[in-house]
Formats: sequence, C-alpha cells, structure tokens
Amino acid sequence: MAESRRVLVVDDDPDHSLRSARARFESDHIRRILEENDWQIQRTASVLKITRLHLWKKMQEYGIGRPEAGKI
Repeated sequence: MAESRRVLVVDDDPDHSLRSARARFESDHIRRILEENDWQIQRTASVLKITRLHLWKKMQEYGIGRPEAGKI
C-alpha cells in the first residue's frame, strides 16, 4: 500500500518559501547574537564573521534596532 504523507505547517507565515524561512532565521540569529554581545556591533560582526557594514545593512533590512533601556 502507498503511504500517505502529510505536511505539518508550524508557523503562521503564508509564504513558506526557502527565502522567507532563511530571512526569518537570519533575522532571529542576528538579534540573538547582538543580545549575547550587549549590542556591540563590532564584536557581533566579528562573531558572525561579517563586516560591520554588512551587519548594519542586515539590521536595516530586517528592522533590527537596539531596544530602549528598560523595554527588554
């Protein structure tokens, strides 16, 4: 007998493209590494093995900004 396969969708994003998934992962990963490095751009860029300029561009692309004091 042929086995029926079901696809389980685990997020609410209607765009399930690889590009969308990669962007979500990249945004979350950058934010996490920034937080781990106390939002120090140079150190974070070094950990991510990218230039500071590239990190700034990615932060702008994904709308990542340092949270205001007391709003974490």
